[in-house]
Amino acid sequence: MLGAGCFVGSYCAGVLLDRDYRKIEEKYREELKAATTDKADGLNADSGFPTERARLRSIWPILAIFIIATGMYGFSFSFDLDAVLMLQFLIAFTASSIATTNSALLTEICPGRGTSASLTSVANLLKCAIGAIGVAIIDPMIRMLTPRFAFLILSSVSLVLLPLLIWAELRCGPRWRTIRLKQIFVNEAA
Repeated sequence: MLGAGCFVGSYCAGVLLDRDYRKIEEKYREELKAATTDKADGLNADSGFPTERARLRSIWPILAIFIIATGMYGFSFSFDLDAVLMLQFLIAFTASSIATTNSALLTEICPGRGTSASLTSVANLLKCAIGAIGVAIIDPMIRMLTPRFAFLILSSVSLVLLPLLIWAELRCGPRWRTIRLKQIFVNEAA
């Protein structure tokens, strides 16, 4: 179920990302009174286009499902196997959707030759390291606390940290992107 959830989650996230980008692009062009026949290639990292808002527009319901499914996962062991498998699918679906959204955002906010590939590699390395830490601590947590409390704790940590990270990116991301672009232009000019 995990593989199926990851596959479907990545595909659905791609569809959502494309749809959200088009909607935000239409609003942006209307605000600029731009011609509707213009292509999106004029919308780049330094054009003032709200890239963070376009890419993170649909993340909130995905985060909510992820947090709820993670919290319920520990309780599912009391039920039949179907509940466990369904929650595994939902967790994989939403985790993959979040990772796909993150990759798309990183690619767009960090333009430049090799930059997005490097950032994606670092993000994958960080994701794998956090996954390894999670695997290392979940068994002792389950033994000490029971599956219910262990997954409620993981869900609670996600409830606090993930929305905080998204909020920070939406609030400060455009300013960080502008600073980063100025540094790139200064380095290229030197």
